[in-house]
Amino acid sequence: MHIVNHFRKKGFRLIRKFEGLTANDLIEILKNYPRDTKVCNQMLGENFPVKQVEECIYYDFEKGKRGEGHKGVLIK
Repeated sequence: MHIVNHFRKKGFRLIRKFEGLTANDLIEILKNYPRDTKVCNQMLGENFPVKQVEECIYYDFEKGKRGEGHKGVLIK
């Protein structure tokens, strides 16, 4: 996968996609870590392990107006 190959070649510790990461992107990234590695989220400048994952709805925005809704995954 392009995003992960680029990640490995450059030695970066950050992957950013302004259009959003997909589930496939996350799967490819996580394949590079041991299965018992904790997944973290940042809150108030500190990193905390993820404790909850739920289905959510997110919206496309164009010119400041809310567009079509899509199913996504919310990680808390």
